[in-house]
Amino acid sequence: APMIGTRVRDERNIIKFCVVTWAALTFVVAISAQPIIGLIAWGGLSVTGGFLNVAMNTYQVKRMPEHILGRAIGINCFFTYGAVSAGALSAGYIVAELQPQAAAWLVSGVSMAMIVVVFILVSPRMLLPDRMVNWLKERLSPSAATALSPPEELDKKPLEPLSA
Repeated sequence: APMIGTRVRDERNIIKFCVVTWAALTFVVAISAQPIIGLIAWGGLSVTGGFLNVAMNTYQVKRMPEHILGRAIGINCFFTYGAVSAGALSAGYIVAELQPQAAAWLVSGVSMAMIVVVFILVSPRMLLPDRMVNWLKERLSPSAATALSPPEELDKKPLEPLSA
């Protein structure tokens, strides 16, 4: 991870690199009938997932305003752990219904679709017209998100302990 981190310094590029690597490794799993190659690819997926989690958390901490950071991390955990639970619940049914090879192709296809989504979210100018990117920036700018800023009363008063 440190060797890759020194070559790819920006968190956005790390996220893009991890998603592309993830899709490539799931493609290897889908096309390979050799168990050893599949195990090595799954090991690479685990390393890539950990690296991606660190990059995403670093990106959030550096760029999110403090008053919404907890909400963002909470939503991230909700979707991440929810996906793990949903995957564990549905994986057996998917493999039983589609057979292992078709299930691997399904995962590979989803990973390929993730590339497009991540590139739109992380680097919208690569795939979206400038007019749409400017519109999104206006809608998502901090001045437009005044409803998310904490009320001034909360900044001035100290918190009181809860009584039972």
